[in-house]
Amino acid sequence: LKMHNGTTKAEGEIDFLVLIPGEGSIVIEVKGATGIEVEKDGWKFIGLPESNKTPVEQVDGNRSDLLGYLAKRAGMYPTARAIWVPWLSNDDLADFEGDLSINKWEILSQNDLADVAEATLRTIRNYRTVTNLDFGFRSHTEFVGNAFDKTLDAIAQEFKAKASVRTIAKTLQDELDETEYGFEQVYNLIQK
Repeated sequence: LKMHNGTTKAEGEIDFLVLIPGEGSIVIEVKGATGIEVEKDGWKFIGLPESNKTPVEQVDGNRSDLLGYLAKRAGMYPTARAIWVPWLSNDDLADFEGDLSINKWEILSQNDLADVAEATLRTIRNYRTVTNLDFGFRSHTEFVGNAFDKTLDAIAQEFKAKASVRTIAKTLQDELDETEYGFEQVYNLIQK
């Protein structure tokens, strides 16, 4: 989803937004990381371009902007967040235990691609379980019917959405192809 309001691409783009009636929603940031470095004092993804924001800051900013927008137009319902690293497996992430900035279950891996629906629903439910939702959030059980439609309408008014499954699949494949192309170029340069 890209915001219409002129925000720069880096700050105004939600890679994926999934809304599930009766459950809530989830903002997903996709990263083409090739590894993760875990140390006593923190962690970072390997193989990402330099950025002034971490993936956690990116997904939090996008989630916050979305919630602020929807609060005025449709109400606030539980909205989880996740960072999806499709090049990394659960084994690659085994040493990552989470920290104050993000829980381990908010990092989705290559293994989660086997059942995207289950992975997103599991993350939304984990979020509702561990997060204090008293700050103006309405119950996920109210996120049905008219309330759900009102949310969809509000999103459609402010964002350019690529809603078809085919388009979403193509977009994800294109992002993966770009990452693979970049690795191939680096490899070729090293070979020379």
